[in-house]
Amino acid sequence: MNRRRPPTRLLALVVPLIALTALTATRIAEGPSTTAVATGRRSVTIKNFAFTPTRLSVAQGTMLAITNADATAHTFSARDGSFDTLVAPGATKTIRLDQAGTFAYSCKIHPSMKGTLVVK
Repeated sequence: MNRRRPPTRLLALVVPLIALTALTATRIAEGPSTTAVATGRRSVTIKNFAFTPTRLSVAQGTMLAITNADATAHTFSARDGSFDTLVAPGATKTIRLDQAGTFAYSCKIHPSMKGTLVVK
């Protein structure tokens, strides 16, 4: 009995496609990450009246970009007053995080929007 092997080119296309499909399915099943650990330049996105990630750890001196993907203005405001910036719809503001500590933050306009920033 003579078995035909699949063409090498076909395997070269199918195997990565299967791997990509599996990776995509895993990401969808896991959902969005709510925690990030970072150094250097990092970001927080405001979308659907929520901060993403809701908890972020960064190194002291990090430049943090806050991008507002909503159609309304929001603030990125530390509860202790360490930082407070208004971010217009569609805009991005950048702040430098020079002070170490753990900072609870929220949107002053929409107080139900909350997060935590850890600067090490």
